[in-house]
Amino acid sequence: MAHHRTRLRKVDRQPATAAAQAPRVVTDLTVTDGVAGPLLLAATGRRGLPAGFSVR
Repeated sequence: MAHHRTRLRKVDRQPATAAAQAPRVVTDLTVTDGVAGPLLLAATGRRGLPAGFSVR
C-alpha cells in the first residue's frame, strides 16, 4: 500500500462558521462535478486520486 504525505498548514482561529461550511461546499462541488465516488474511494485508500487531483 502506498503512503502519501500531506502538508497541512495550521490556520489560527478559523471562523467557526467557515470551518463548519467548508466540508459542505467541497461535498457539493464533488457531487456536481461527478467526482464524489472516485474521491471517496481515494479518501478511504481503495484507489488513487483521479487524474487532475493531487495532495500537496
